[in-house]
Amino acid sequence: MVMSTSCSENGDEAARIREMMMRTLGLVTKVSYGDVLGPLKRLGFWLYGKQLAQVSLEFDELLEEMLKEHEKKGERQELDFMDLLLKVYQDDQAELKITRTQIKAFLL
Repeated sequence: MVMSTSCSENGDEAARIREMMMRTLGLVTKVSYGDVLGPLKRLGFWLYGKQLAQVSLEFDELLEEMLKEHEKKGERQELDFMDLLLKVYQDDQAELKITRTQIKAFLL
């Protein structure tokens, strides 16, 4: 809704997002068990930190692809929320500056 598009329109993109979400939930669950261990909670990040970083990187790449694809569409008559965010990002005179990373974090 934010980007006026559907993931199901783009082939396996919906399946890719679903798979990444399942991996993320599984890893977060494992890491959160470390919180129960008290002083050993760092163990969870030590064991699963690299996998969490990999999933995070995959989400970043996916969202960057979506941003680039949205920018390629050009200006349309009806603006969606993504158009407004990109407009603020590209405006050098904007009172509030946002980065691509902040846009991706908001979408995530």
